[in-house]
Amino acid sequence: NIKTGVRRSINTIAVQTLQALGVENSYYFAKEKLGLNLASADMDLSPLAMGGLTYGLTTIEMAGGYGAIANGGIYQEPVFYTKVTDRTGTIILENTPIKTTVFKETTCYLITSALKDVISKGAGFAYTLSNPEIEVAGETGVSRISSSTAFSSPSA
Repeated sequence: NIKTGVRRSINTIAVQTLQALGVENSYYFAKEKLGLNLASADMDLSPLAMGGLTYGLTTIEMAGGYGAIANGGIYQEPVFYTKVTDRTGTIILENTPIKTTVFKETTCYLITSALKDVISKGAGFAYTLSNPEIEVAGETGVSRISSSTAFSSPSA
């Protein structure tokens, strides 16, 4: 199942899921709904399922995508400021982020549950926090450089 596949980093599960959802649908969802900078060459199984994207993803793009999961399905384009005031409190700049529902809450719950298992039962055990009151969910990965590992989390 998908949860076991995520926990154990079984890459074929990602490919099978993408095939079931449709490559074109998934590409446009990631690009239009989650604001990911995808090249047309990325509309294929390998880049989308395995993360071998032409331009990769920025930390901001990752934060936006995982943020939508952590926020119960609400995507909010990441911003660097919300308001700038002068010394008297007069607003000079205001940046009100636009919020859009991109996932069902139940989908977010299931994704988060699978990502929590990565930490509690899977390859991400090393990322467990010493404070048990803080929940951690995430996914591990390895880059082309064998000494490089990655950890992504909607809640850490």
